[in-house]
Amino acid sequence: MEKDSVKKACQSPRLLNEGPDVIGRMTSVLGRGGSLDTAVRDVALNGPELSKTIFGRIVEDADTRVAPDMASALYAIISSLPECNTAYGTALRLSMSAERSKTQKERSEILKEASEIALNGLRESGRTFCSSLNTPCMVIFGLGIMVPMVLMSVLPMMGMSGLFQSAMDTRMVSVVTLILIPAAVISIIVTVSGKNPVKPQGKGFGYSGLVLLSAIPAAIAIYYQTGDAPLSICLGAGAGGIFTILADYRGRKGRGRTYTAERRLQDCIFEIGYRLMAGTGFEEALYGSTYDAKECRPYAVLFRNEMDICRGDVEQAIKSAFGTFSSETVRILTDIYRISLRDLTDAGKMAESLGRQLKDRESVRRSIRNELKSMTDTMYGTATVFAPLVLGLSVTILGPMRAMAGMADDGSTTLILSVYLVELCAIIAVLVSGLDTRNNGSTAAGRFACMMPVAAMVFMAMLHISL
Repeated sequence: MEKDSVKKACQSPRLLNEGPDVIGRMTSVLGRGGSLDTAVRDVALNGPELSKTIFGRIVEDADTRVAPDMASALYAIISSLPECNTAYGTALRLSMSAERSKTQKERSEILKEASEIALNGLRESGRTFCSSLNTPCMVIFGLGIMVPMVLMSVLPMMGMSGLFQSAMDTRMVSVVTLILIPAAVISIIVTVSGKNPVKPQGKGFGYSGLVLLSAIPAAIAIYYQTGDAPLSICLGAGAGGIFTILADYRGRKGRGRTYTAERRLQDCIFEIGYRLMAGTGFEEALYGSTYDAKECRPYAVLFRNEMDICRGDVEQAIKSAFGTFSSETVRILTDIYRISLRDLTDAGKMAESLGRQLKDRESVRRSIRNELKSMTDTMYGTATVFAPLVLGLSVTILGPMRAMAGMADDGSTTLILSVYLVELCAIIAVLVSGLDTRNNGSTAAGRFACMMPVAAMVFMAMLHISL
């Protein structure tokens, strides 16, 4: 089972997304004169998900003498990487050669080249992924919107012309619309999502998902008041979305502030480096740099307070004050502090190097997000406006068609499409969130909450158009 997990991690396209993080961790160790053994063990203990699995196996092979030493174990894993993750392996090979460099300058240049290769690998994989999305998204558009429209509009016309001896079977249409089509779309989404190199590990639906469940009692209450099932489904789902938006308003603003502060802290790492090279102590350099940045000022004050509470334990104060950021940010600040205990100039140079890596990495991921944005905006708009518009008009047009064909309207078509619209919005929300580099379950629930009220209003408005 462990071998299978390592093999799966080696073959995952998301491994390239972890490459810059891994090289950054190894740079923080090797750049200050540490050994390859220490760098590998650090990644195995604190690295990102897939790399942690791979490096854990490397450490195990070295400790159990399956491989003669750590370098041999690392090289064996690198040699087994598939072609799609070549950049990851090349960057690691350069990191291995950096340990054998004769001068600090040569080591820094090699590690810088390794970082650039890891970033270029991520950039190219992102571009390849973006260019491969056109066909799947067109298929989703055809299956998700055009096929239901054909089922609801064209089949009655065929019945009128005598092509069918009997009226279309509602059960058959229900199975196709509510089960087969969503299943096909979900399979495409899973395939596309699995190839996304910049998708982080999901984090569940959390609080937003729980609030979204309020749509169920809301729909039941509306049905008892009106007796209209399609209206109850649409209004209930829309109400659940509105409740979710209101309940998560503060949380969403808080996450936005934290994200902005984390991005600003990357700039502060440069400033920390300048101050350290000027001879300022680490505590004052960290406090001064973060306090001068408006977005980071509350965390600077918190750091100063934590220093008093922790009685000079700088590492614990960093963890407590900046723990809301990524663990990598805390790790970088901790590494800079440890180096500053030995030499402030070396710590300043390391801070500049790591700060540059963070900015370059974020720049690459931002460019990938921008390339994906046009695709995600199209799918978002399709599910929010175009799909309910087309489906609602299909039901409206179907009324006169049924009358001409002598068919009774039992309301089943409207009910089927009401349920399907909710399914479609949920599926597209998952798809769009899966293309987001900051994807998690709360993002999917939040997107659905924003889509559903608008989609429900458009759909219900189309139903009340008289022809």
